[in-house]
Amino acid sequence: MKTSARIYFVTGSKFKYREIADYIPGIEMLAVPNLPELQSLDLQEVIKAKLQSARDAVGESDYLVVEDTALHLCSLRGFPGPLIKFLLARLHNEGIYNLCKKLGDRKATAECAFGLFTPSVGTMEIAIARKTGTISRPRVSLASAGIEFSCPLVPREHLQKWNRSREESLLDEK
Repeated sequence: MKTSARIYFVTGSKFKYREIADYIPGIEMLAVPNLPELQSLDLQEVIKAKLQSARDAVGESDYLVVEDTALHLCSLRGFPGPLIKFLLARLHNEGIYNLCKKLGDRKATAECAFGLFTPSVGTMEIAIARKTGTISRPRVSLASAGIEFSCPLVPREHLQKWNRSREESLLDEK
């Protein structure tokens, strides 16, 4: 008897999983230890490689979903793109704002990409959403959780809602 394919969101982040589970009923979290992640300026290449690595690690019998993000700063001619996590780790939100302000161009494009492996046909599909805007001074903080979060291209009311739910989930995990 053949069992039906399951759908997995491949991530090590419980928070990311909770967020996507609100939109895709029945999706399950699958953490793949030491999943290789391609470092590239091309978000589509990053997603494709991440999806292939996940598929290699867990097989081809289930649906697999992966995600990644990018931030393209006009003042740096599109850099850092998918490498944004490294820039954030060094400069933080305030530093990125100050850099763009000092260079005289605060325009940026944020991208969010999802990759889907469909087992019945063995295909990989990639969807990328883009939002262009202006880097603004960070203004939202999660002081009680010790985390600052600010997304310069997201309306303030969405950040406030996100931070409330994020803070609750962080406190639940403690």
